[in-house]
Amino acid sequence: MMNEADYIVPIGSIQVLPEGLANRIAAGEVVERPSSVVKELIENALDADATHIEVSLKKSGLDEIIVSDNGWGMDSEDLVLAFRRHATSKIATAEDLLRITHLGFRGEALPSIASVARVEVVSRRADRPNGSRYRIEGGKTMKPEPAARERGTTIRIRSLFFNVPARRKFLRSSATEYNHIVNSFKRYALAYPELRWTLIRDDSPVWNLEVTDLEGRIRQLYRNETVADLIPVENRSNDIFVSGVVGGTSLFRKSRGDQYLFINRRPFVGSSLHHAVVNGYAQLINAGEMPFYVLFLRADPGEFDVNVHPAKHEVRFRDESQAYRAVMMGVRNALGASLHEGSAPVSIIGSPASEYRERSEVNLPREKGHRIDGRRELEMLFGHPKASGCGLSALDRQTLETESPEPKTQRLTSDPTPLAGKYDPHHSPSPDLETEEPMIHENLTPTIEEVPVQRTNVWQLHKTYILSQVKSGLVVIDQHVAHERILYERALAAMRDQSWNGQQLLFPVEVTLDPGDSALLEEIQPQLHRLGFEVEHVKDTRWQILSTPAGIKVSSEGKLLREMLADYRNEYNLRLAPQESLAASFACKAAIKKGHPLTLEEMNALIDELFLTQYPFVCPHGRPIVVNLTLQELDKLFGRGL
Repeated sequence: MMNEADYIVPIGSIQVLPEGLANRIAAGEVVERPSSVVKELIENALDADATHIEVSLKKSGLDEIIVSDNGWGMDSEDLVLAFRRHATSKIATAEDLLRITHLGFRGEALPSIASVARVEVVSRRADRPNGSRYRIEGGKTMKPEPAARERGTTIRIRSLFFNVPARRKFLRSSATEYNHIVNSFKRYALAYPELRWTLIRDDSPVWNLEVTDLEGRIRQLYRNETVADLIPVENRSNDIFVSGVVGGTSLFRKSRGDQYLFINRRPFVGSSLHHAVVNGYAQLINAGEMPFYVLFLRADPGEFDVNVHPAKHEVRFRDESQAYRAVMMGVRNALGASLHEGSAPVSIIGSPASEYRERSEVNLPREKGHRIDGRRELEMLFGHPKASGCGLSALDRQTLETESPEPKTQRLTSDPTPLAGKYDPHHSPSPDLETEEPMIHENLTPTIEEVPVQRTNVWQLHKTYILSQVKSGLVVIDQHVAHERILYERALAAMRDQSWNGQQLLFPVEVTLDPGDSALLEEIQPQLHRLGFEVEHVKDTRWQILSTPAGIKVSSEGKLLREMLADYRNEYNLRLAPQESLAASFACKAAIKKGHPLTLEEMNALIDELFLTQYPFVCPHGRPIVVNLTLQELDKLFGRGL
């Protein structure tokens, strides 16, 4: 038992933390990773009215981050004060917190960064004959000294987290950290297209973005196909203005990434307003799809609060419903206007208009599976652009639960061998596979012994589910997640001990990637090679696809690669294990989709391969693959035996 004298701090005493320790605690909230540093320094440059901002990185920011600008600059006295906690030029009174007009205002960023890195600042004000240099290492300051520089500021951050090894240990791979920086850089470059922006990685230029407008900036950052499928948005709801662009259906993705929200040009994350955007698309978008959008909200600073998150990621509106409706109606009006003008880059699956009118006003039919113009139906959905409200009020309350359209790429081969790989059903699962927790309910799944080897009584329901009779009743299999499980386990096996043969393409497919995706591809290239997915770096962010996994048929290799990379980032954030993440991403994107017709032979091959896997009842993401309806349950549904 400890005596009172054994305590380092006496029981019940309260002490003020030393400033250096307080700064390191604050750094834990403000400086999560290298991209956090880049974000804070960019915001300082913007607040200083810079017209050119340059970001230079070494080893994805882990070794060095340099941010230079041509803004106001600071003199030696300002430099010393800037690195004191809660020192700021942005606010002076409590009332200023209620009307924040700058990106930075707490005065925590620079001292927090300096407490966990080696920092050197060179800055000069336009009205000073010379600049000043100021150094801080792990919170220890040195006296400012004269230095030559034009107007503006250059901040050099070296050895981030050198004195906090535990924090550095928890950073992700170099490619992942670089991708976070790229995303942060893109966010501000989109918000301020009238400024010049430069990004340099390991002494090689990545982007040199000249002054332009929003459409031009999107063209600089993305492919031309993106710009070709954009719809302008402009809407006012009371005192909230919404402007920007949303993407057409060709830009829909299954993972997040290209969704940007700004309030008075401050980037923020808002799940409620993201839902408002999706709701604005109504039935043009399927559940789980993510649209492309860059939307700017303008409002009085007193109508929202940015001081609700340490890193200022979130915004709280005084009237959340008003902001929601402004965004939703802005998107809906834009889509309605483009449809009326005949310029909407969208297409839908549906039945003829006469059949549509016989059905519910808000449920566009999708079961026919053939494409139609859809403009008349969509005008009914979104309303005439000049009509009051420009939309159906019933849609405002609608929950979007729609089926996926017909697949455009992969199909399942009738040859069972490529699906099977070389599985040994009696082989013990690997340690990584054993970490999965399938959450299987016994009453939902039949035993493997019940699944018949020879099946003729197998049917496909709505091109999505496979039905088969078993001794206990009826088995229902989701064809997409069943194939996903098969591909997942085969991909894991390929990366560990038995490579997947590649199928050489007749002509290499060249693909230009986002810089972050290019760095990520470089990192996982060896694992992709073991999957039979051979890629070769051409130059800068250009790659060539030379082969794809044998037995997996795709119509767009570039699209598959991009979707895999986007999904891999999300998987890696959840799973931590790179091989599992890549296997899950590949399986999800390469598996046959709902809506794909299967022959009897293909359905039987899929069932056979499914029940050779280690976990045939749950997909890599935890969704059930097989559901069993017993005879007793069916009898109960029909009132038998009651």
